[in-house]
Amino acid sequence: WITAFSIIVSVFVCHWFFGNGVWIYGALVFTGCLSHIKKVGTYYRLAALVIPFFLLMLSKRLYFCDFQTLYTYPGFGKLVKPQMDLEKTFAVDCEYYFGNYNKVINIVEKTENPDQYMKFYYNLVMAQNGYLPDNLLRFQNNNLGTFEKLGPDTPTLTIKTLNELYWVLGDMTFCERATMLANVCSPNNRNIRMVKRLAEINLVKGDYAATRK
Repeated sequence: WITAFSIIVSVFVCHWFFGNGVWIYGALVFTGCLSHIKKVGTYYRLAALVIPFFLLMLSKRLYFCDFQTLYTYPGFGKLVKPQMDLEKTFAVDCEYYFGNYNKVINIVEKTENPDQYMKFYYNLVMAQNGYLPDNLLRFQNNNLGTFEKLGPDTPTLTIKTLNELYWVLGDMTFCERATMLANVCSPNNRNIRMVKRLAEINLVKGDYAATRK
């Protein structure tokens, strides 16, 4: 009984100290019980192991971790395969940002079904080089980005595309709005790109104090 009681207490203490590490502790205790299954009191120990884990599951709402985080091995979440389509979209976005326009064209043209963002950057590159009329009907359901709306719920990629569109058009007011939305409204914006764009906008507007800031 003392061993069973100590297992119950140690499960909660281990969860308090190590979080998801309690599953490793439970696995070790379970393995030890199985290796001594013929000894007296082993079934009590197994019950003492199962009960606190069941209580932890019932009390999951008391912790800041969600279900997926709380009940998975430390460092691992839900196993998912890479989203290669999304990776290509990010690749096009990055290549455009760094000025590698030929790479943008190559990636989009080699993609069987480019998404709306890839089409947007492709058209933007073509427009800046004077080839947009010749390639406007190259893709079905083409996207020029001119009918998109900006708001708090606008996806991060859409905000970035509109920012690049207004920058190319020379509309610093809407470009600044898109930049501010990217910095304020997007929870996934964690880079310096939009902050740099703010400095560029203020430089174009002649507000050198804001640029230095």
